[in-house]
Amino acid sequence: MISKRVYRHISQSCRPWNVKFSQELAEDSPFRAREFIAGKDAVTLATDILALDQDAFSAAFRKSPMKRAKLRGLQRNAAVVLHTVRNRYLPGMSPTILREGAFRLFFFSREEPRMHVHVAHPDGEAKFWIEPELTVSVVVGLSPRQLAEAEDIVRRHLQEVRDAWVDHFGR
Repeated sequence: MISKRVYRHISQSCRPWNVKFSQELAEDSPFRAREFIAGKDAVTLATDILALDQDAFSAAFRKSPMKRAKLRGLQRNAAVVLHTVRNRYLPGMSPTILREGAFRLFFFSREEPRMHVHVAHPDGEAKFWIEPELTVSVVVGLSPRQLAEAEDIVRRHLQEVRDAWVDHFGR
């Protein structure tokens, strides 16, 4: 159910009209879930959405109303889903590396193998690639000033982040 919330408003599934007239779609139906979405659980779908760049988003949702949400909106929703699923349903799966001011540096235990770190703030979140060099991957809700502050914190604690990654993942 959570994966549906990434790309579809919940009210669509609880309106009597939708339930009364719903039916299984034919394999060749233009209304079937797109390959990018079909069969994925919430974590996989949200992670894939966060990894999209503009070109991949445009290709995956070509001629689709999904484009109305825009990549930034869809990634915001995906970040909320990941945060909810991982913090509520998978406790202990996002170890905190350190806290500084309003920022929390952490990573998820079940995510892509490329070294990276997430930085949470009450206003939003950012993801930074650590290798091959420190770069911003995704930003949701942070102002430019907050993003610069988050990047500065990561840069100052880069070796600590790398060491925590190796300790946790063993690589």
